[in-house]
Amino acid sequence: MKKKKYDYDSFQLYTIELDKFKNCFIEVTFRGDVRESSSCIRNFLSNYMILTTEKYSTRREMMIEREELYQIELHSNVFREGYNLFTTFYFDFLHPKYVKDKNYLNHVLDFIMEILLKPNFKNHTIEDSEFSYMKEHAHTQINQYKESPYSYAMVDSLEELFPNSISGKRILGTNEELEAMTKEDVINDYHFMFENSYCEIGIIGDLDMDEIAKYFKNHFYKPSIVTKEIPFEVDNPLQKPRKLEKESPYSQTQLIQFYQLDPFTTFEEEYVSIIFEMVLGNAELSDKLAKYLRGEESLCYYSQFYVRYAGKYAATYVGLNKENVSISLQKIKTAMKEMFHLEKERDFIEEQKTRLMSYLELKYDSSYDILENYYFHEIKGTPLYEEYKENIAKVTVKDLENLAHKFHESLLYILKEKEGEQNEKN
Repeated sequence: MKKKKYDYDSFQLYTIELDKFKNCFIEVTFRGDVRESSSCIRNFLSNYMILTTEKYSTRREMMIEREELYQIELHSNVFREGYNLFTTFYFDFLHPKYVKDKNYLNHVLDFIMEILLKPNFKNHTIEDSEFSYMKEHAHTQINQYKESPYSYAMVDSLEELFPNSISGKRILGTNEELEAMTKEDVINDYHFMFENSYCEIGIIGDLDMDEIAKYFKNHFYKPSIVTKEIPFEVDNPLQKPRKLEKESPYSQTQLIQFYQLDPFTTFEEEYVSIIFEMVLGNAELSDKLAKYLRGEESLCYYSQFYVRYAGKYAATYVGLNKENVSISLQKIKTAMKEMFHLEKERDFIEEQKTRLMSYLELKYDSSYDILENYYFHEIKGTPLYEEYKENIAKVTVKDLENLAHKFHESLLYILKEKEGEQNEKN
């Protein structure tokens, strides 16, 4: 595995030369400040750019070209971490050595340039029919969270916990934002993205990376150099504990106990918190929450605990019957209190560290995961998998106990099931 970075004026290439996979993978990311953009418009733009281009102006033409390129896969994604808004385009294609066409790789790269540099903005507009179709699809995406009590509770509870913070806003935006969006907004956002975002390109495969870097240098144009520092954390202030109950049309109650966090050290953020998650509530059926809520009394259908340090919060969420809320809360508190005193659970902690090591080994079977790990290592300092394996072993019982002091109960959110539609215990 050979890693190399190419640093050009307005964009960077992060490459991994590796002969393990039959496919090659390229991802192109525009990383800007979410406070300066509408993620709703950006999501629309990213979907539009992979659907149609200036040259392949219909879906049929796009489909034919993808078939000509041996079913090249492409998709886009918009997500955020802290105040960073990531707009990423992914291209997964067959290695050129399996193709008779000697110019196949250049054709793939030309196709990528077509997607990135020549969106279908003929006459500086978007066709009415295409715009309406995509808006309808986007409305459907926005409303999908209402289809399950879990997804509805997660969206609604974060809006309640962080009403004035980016952490409480959905990346897809709202129906109102979408309806107010114009064609001009989308086109303007494309130019804003190119002018005000970092551009970082990741490439993995058994390829001549110097030649590909030369291609991008000669063909990819980005008009500006961005130097602004964009924080990877949102500093949400601590709130006093409070309880919020809401009625719902669902047949299952959702309980979410939020915690807000004191600052972590780098070691705590990258290593200790992962083991903390697994011991408390993210080790399938062997963690503390599963033991108390499912194994002993069958109080719930599912439970999990997770940490989102970029937003300075964590949460325990449980799907259960309304009659079990009170006793389940007691069990959750018991599980969290035990995280302060873990001396007797050394063996279990070591088991979780071993499980995590095995999980990390599986990451080497995915070109996407390998490239993502390298990318975030370069832009944020996230540990490489080799560093994870070295430092996870160093996490101690005392590290976990110290971290427990940094969790503070915040919002207790309960989305109550509809009367008369209670499920049987699982």
